[in-house]
Amino acid sequence: MIDELKAGEGKDITVAGSPTLVRSLLEQDLLDELVLLIHPVVAGEGRKKLFPDDATLKKLELVSAQPTSSGVIIATYRPTR
Repeated sequence: MIDELKAGEGKDITVAGSPTLVRSLLEQDLLDELVLLIHPVVAGEGRKKLFPDDATLKKLELVSAQPTSSGVIIATYRPTR
């Protein structure tokens, strides 16, 4: 179904706030770009990881990185294929 959406006409498909869907798209090589907001904080225990420890290794290429005035870095990656 996602293949059909990607092949269709229209704008990009954007996912915000769904780590499970992002992991699934990455595993199936359906993710074209990953934008991460990196906040200048250290989180302790009890935080959910974006990727589990046993996740398959996927290499990403940094496309751009922009710092904001609040110290957040907006990092854009593309999977290497």
